[in-house]
Amino acid sequence: RRLKELACHDPLSGLRNRRGFEQALAEEVERIRRYGSSASVILVDIDDFKRVNERHGHDVGDEMIQAVGHRLEALARNTDIVGRIGGDEFMVLAVETTMENGLQLAERIRESFQEALGDVAGGELYVSISCGVAAVTPTRIELKDLVADASDGLAIAKGLGKNTVSTSRVSTS
Repeated sequence: RRLKELACHDPLSGLRNRRGFEQALAEEVERIRRYGSSASVILVDIDDFKRVNERHGHDVGDEMIQAVGHRLEALARNTDIVGRIGGDEFMVLAVETTMENGLQLAERIRESFQEALGDVAGGELYVSISCGVAAVTPTRIELKDLVADASDGLAIAKGLGKNTVSTSRVSTS
């Protein structure tokens, strides 16, 4: 049981890792196919994270990863799945959510980071995030495809000056 947990969870953040997120996504896609519901994914990236590691060290970077993960879990609904899919990238699987609702949730998440993360390395640390949002559909079921779709939106958000939410079609700030 412990090995299974380690295989599906990120040891730093305690969130699902890429593998655990893929399993949750597969279950959600099956539900979408069966019941015709909808979902969206939100790719969350910490703006200028590399600078945090360079300026404050990797220990502070690790604390920031943990704090961001906790904040994302607190903002997600009980039915949503939050995972750290690599580096400073997180993903939220928002179940029973249209693309419009996914964009609204992503904007709420982005706005919440206007407040300090809390006590990180003995002081308040502020970060901003950018988000890319993609729809989960019965034909778009692979995590790599959804990450690619959300990454397109994320690239647009970063290109607009960061601290923004976008899809490859629609942008909000």
